[in-house]
Amino acid sequence: MKLKDLKVSNITIETDRKPNLITAISISTLILVDLMVLLFNELDVFKIDKVTMRICMIVALIIAAAPIILCFYKKTSDKPWVKFLSISLVSALSFFEYTILNLHATMLVVLPLILSTQYKNKTVTLIATIGSISASLFAPLIGYGVGFWGQDNFFSYLAAIFQNVTSTPSEAPRDAGKDLIEIFMFLELPMTLIIGTFSLIMFFVAKNNIIGLQSQQNYLRLSREDKLTGLLNQSCYQEYISQIEDDFNVGIIFFDINKMKETNDTKGHIYGDLLISRSAKSILDVLDDKSLGFRIGGDEFLLIAVVDSIDEIIKIQEKRKNSLHSINLENKEKFIGLECDVASGYSFGNIKNIQALVREADEFMYKTKQNISR
Repeated sequence: MKLKDLKVSNITIETDRKPNLITAISISTLILVDLMVLLFNELDVFKIDKVTMRICMIVALIIAAAPIILCFYKKTSDKPWVKFLSISLVSALSFFEYTILNLHATMLVVLPLILSTQYKNKTVTLIATIGSISASLFAPLIGYGVGFWGQDNFFSYLAAIFQNVTSTPSEAPRDAGKDLIEIFMFLELPMTLIIGTFSLIMFFVAKNNIIGLQSQQNYLRLSREDKLTGLLNQSCYQEYISQIEDDFNVGIIFFDINKMKETNDTKGHIYGDLLISRSAKSILDVLDDKSLGFRIGGDEFLLIAVVDSIDEIIKIQEKRKNSLHSINLENKEKFIGLECDVASGYSFGNIKNIQALVREADEFMYKTKQNISR
């Protein structure tokens, strides 16, 4: 288990890796189908202009290459930004193929929306919606402008369906205004309405999924987080050390609050809780994405940080002391006579020996505490 897997403030129930891989597989499948269509077209099974089809496939491969590589490549497949880039490129791919291949690629318009459903993210759904609606509205216009949507088969296709559109021979002068109105009324408008409805459904689906994930996150947070301090709790610590499989160096700092029992006996447990909160706050202040803080007992805390040398853990220790000093100063006037004093000990070594490292840090801390009491 990696350190980042236990972060309470950034819990991920389901990482982006699996949805990204599904996206990569989907795009790869689309490209394979495109290549089959290209082959059939070269064999005259289909009647799409061959030069147009070749150019379309080359550009499609270039557009599709980025999300396929990013989603399959291990170092980027679980990065949060990959999903946004992937859906954007899928939208661009759908737009391009729909522009060039017109009615042959009509259903590609909804591909971004279909793929966005797996991410459970409203921003991804929004990107997919914009991409799909843009393709529905503007791809035919651009295709018509460059000549791909002015072919006889398009208007013959509309005539066969609606029986009120007259196909005009390609050699005859065309009425561009009439053509565009027909494209809008009989293709763009109904498709946009359908996609708009589908998009609205996707937003509700995404919102519902997000609410479900948040509930799971809250449940996981409660099971792992110490309520008083915000640090990870003892059960979470036990879970972590029982599942260590990685091989890297860490620094350990063991903390124990001085005069805790005396404070509880003379001032009450409310003041004892204040000492615990201050101590925990000083630990939280120095945590980053390479460290974790645990409350493993009533007044005992543990910090685990991925470091390359013992000097790095000593620096973290000094930052923690400075933080606690600042916290005590901030609360000096509010709680007169209540100053948090913490004994600590540290150790450095391989994560696989973490229990021995914790004992070493604990013994160091105990010696420090004995020296203070003399």
